[in-house]
This record gives sequence, structure tokens and C-alpha cells, in this order.
Amino acid sequence: MKNKRLLALPCFALAAFMLWPAQASDPSLTDALTQCQQEQDTLLRLRCYDAIEVERRKSQTQASPEATEAQRQPEPVVTEQQSQPEPESAASAPPAAAEERFGKPRQQAEDEPDRIYSIVREVEQDVRGHLIITFENGQTWRQNNSEYYPIKAGEEHYIRRALLGSFMLSSDHSNRSTRVRRID
Repeated sequence: MKNKRLLALPCFALAAFMLWPAQASDPSLTDALTQCQQEQDTLLRLRCYDAIEVERRKSQTQASPEATEAQRQPEPVVTEQQSQPEPESAASAPPAAAEERFGKPRQQAEDEPDRIYSIVREVEQDVRGHLIITFENGQTWRQNNSEYYPIKAGEEHYIRRALLGSFMLSSDHSNRSTRVRRID
């Protein structure tokens, strides 16, 4: 019970502070605040204070419509530069086509293979333990993590396309694979 009264005291003080100018001119407001203060149920007391505030705001807006006009923000001024439509670029697609493609995977070119085989020319390791693999076709790939992957120069490995635009390095002679990215 003490905790509820302790919580009600700051609420009452805040409401009284917010309504201070109105209290001096309106004795009914003081009576309403006193009535709310005597309410035992915290939810009902809060609703009572809220109702007083709503009534106070209604009376203020009815009393001074000029004040509310001054409080409104001015509308932005549209200049001729802003109102001119931008020319459509060739890259922008019609909205219907863009909505139709939304959520679909990126289309792979027909002549682009889903995996490439190549012989490893060189295997290095960077400071963090990531493998740097150079293939005979001239491509260089870096391992994304430092997990163990068995690979030696002269072996044939392949790189296949994986989910979310990533690539996996693997071999036909092993069931292990590791995620890689091209660095050249």
C-alpha cells in the first residue's frame, strides 16, 4: 500500500505542475485534482488525471484558436526545381517488373558454369591462418575462415556456387568443403 502511495505522489506532483497556470484561474480544477488524489485504485487515479488533462487541453484550444495557428509548422515551399519530374534512366525498370522479380534469386547467365575445376598451383597461408589458393587458370581465392581444409599444390579441386552469392571450395576425392571468396 505504501508503494502505491509513493508512486501516486510523483504522478500527482507532475499533474499539478503541468496544470499550475490553470489552477489559479479555475477552482473546479483544484476540486477535480483533489477528487483524483482521493482515488485508491492507481489505474482509476491515472485515468482521472488523464481526463483532467484532456479537458484542460480542450478548453485551451477553444479559448485561443490563434495560438494553435501559430504553433502549427509552416508547410514546405515547393520550388520549380523540386516540382520538375526527373528523367527516367535506362537502368530503372517499370514497377510491375521490379515487383515481379522481388524475392527471386539472381538469374545466372546460361553460359556461366555452376562449378569450375582447376589444378592448384600454389597454397599459402595468411597471418590469420586462412588459405590463399592460386589455381592454374590464374584465379586466386581466399578461405573465409581458418578451419582445416586438406589441399596441396598439383591437386584438382573445384569451386562451386553456394547460397547467398558465396562460393565453396571442394574436391571430388574428399567430402570436405570450405567457403572461399575470390581476391583477384
